[in-house]
Amino acid sequence: MRILGLDIGKKYIGIAITDETGTISQPLASFTRKGLKQDLIFFDKFIKKHNIKKIIVGYPLNMDDTENEMSRFIKKFYYKIRDRWDIPVILWDERLTTEEAESVLRESNKIKHIKQKTLKDKISAALILNSYLQFSNSSEKS
Repeated sequence: MRILGLDIGKKYIGIAITDETGTISQPLASFTRKGLKQDLIFFDKFIKKHNIKKIIVGYPLNMDDTENEMSRFIKKFYYKIRDRWDIPVILWDERLTTEEAESVLRESNKIKHIKQKTLKDKISAALILNSYLQFSNSSEKS
């Protein structure tokens, strides 16, 4: 069962995906947004091609658990995709994943700045997905 992880931004969507067993996440791509209609068409094809069975959407809350402008923006996109496909779509707390992705990139100092932006989005998506997988695996063992 493949799971899709999304880090949704206003210009780009970071994409990560699991292996067939749904246990290992890997950054896949950074998708440049083209408008809601075109974005949904892209993901229609992507979900079919990769046999996606669940989608995890990064949801950036404030440190005090309140929503902000970006979390409200993402929630609107979440409702669109949740109602469009007949698979579970889960909002997942992504606090600090962007900072974690930036830290990974700083440590790999050799990457040019231009590539870092697109890498940051897909690394963030992988971190979001990995966080969800770790939680699910630990919940199943309890």
